[in-house]
Amino acid sequence: MNAEKIQVGHRYLCRAIGLKETVEGEVISKFERCSILYVKNFDPCDKVPVVEKASKVVARYCDFISEA
Repeated sequence: MNAEKIQVGHRYLCRAIGLKETVEGEVISKFERCSILYVKNFDPCDKVPVVEKASKVVARYCDFISEA
């Protein structure tokens, strides 16, 4: 997806940096090439990194899959 289609406050499925599987998260901040998301749903194999990151992850716009 491109940055123009991503909106703050909306939920998206994406591949976040540092996680193995896709996550569902709400965009809380946008930057030039990436966004910060608050993780709402994730695969159990990613529990430790999600908890360590306080449920906030970074995802590049090219790694966004779809709106949730």
